[in-house]
Amino acid sequence: MPETTAVIEGVETKSGDTNGRAWTKYAVMAGGQFYSTFEKSLVEPAYQLEGKPAVIEFTESGKFKNLVSVKAAENGAVVSEAPKAGDGSYVKATENPRTQRAIAASVALQASVAAYSGSFGFEHTPKQVSEKVRPLAQDLYRFLLQLGGVWDDDVDIPFD
Repeated sequence: MPETTAVIEGVETKSGDTNGRAWTKYAVMAGGQFYSTFEKSLVEPAYQLEGKPAVIEFTESGKFKNLVSVKAAENGAVVSEAPKAGDGSYVKATENPRTQRAIAASVALQASVAAYSGSFGFEHTPKQVSEKVRPLAQDLYRFLLQLGGVWDDDVDIPFD
């Protein structure tokens, strides 16, 4: 059965009525994920562990994670943390390096062409335009990959 160690961020409840039967769904938020159950006894430890690391045992049903148990993590446990909002780490972490390189190359080339777009007239040949744009595109490509932590001197030779 899968388990993860993460800081308990909170517990949410949602109540309703289906066919005349009242129900309450509990969701433990930890490491940027929700772990849900209809059993209050399963989430009670999470209330005491809010803001602290916990071991969460769960099952998966499609896209849902169903809570099985929550218990305090042992000292020194490796904790999964939710991506920080707005810093791009979530998107960066979900893309493989090959995709990151393709995105960086596209962005660098588009930005370089845009930077020079007003300075070219009809008298310039494609080769002349390329000679102007290529150095800036290469610098931007290198910058983007270094910023993303995936630059590799042996692999990354852009626009040649």
